[in-house]
Amino acid sequence: MPQVLDNIALSAGHGSSFYDEYETREVFTDKEYLYDVATWIDGHSMEPVYQNGEIALIREGGFDYDGAVYAVAWNEQLYIKKVYLEDNGFRLVSINKNYPDKFAPAEDEPRIVGKIVGNFMPIEQ
Repeated sequence: MPQVLDNIALSAGHGSSFYDEYETREVFTDKEYLYDVATWIDGHSMEPVYQNGEIALIREGGFDYDGAVYAVAWNEQLYIKKVYLEDNGFRLVSINKNYPDKFAPAEDEPRIVGKIVGNFMPIEQ
């Protein structure tokens, strides 16, 4: 069963803060996934693909290619966004067109935590 970071969520919106210390909680799904870290999705900017309250599964690593969905740490916030490499930073793009793009300049030292490799809504056990 996936162990999910319980007090850390990926913001699908305006950003969620994150901490070095965290707690985990076991959640249940009927599928097997290969991932390094699991955490909650909080917000609506990545709908309809990634829903508020779902679990995001992250494979840790750097930037692979434009347009993939990543967990991004920027200005002490954690985001789930489509990422595009620009000359001087990253453009963070929401799937939900009601949310504007964000730009994370290189001088802010944004960091790709990892690529989103899956998502699911936990089931009741």
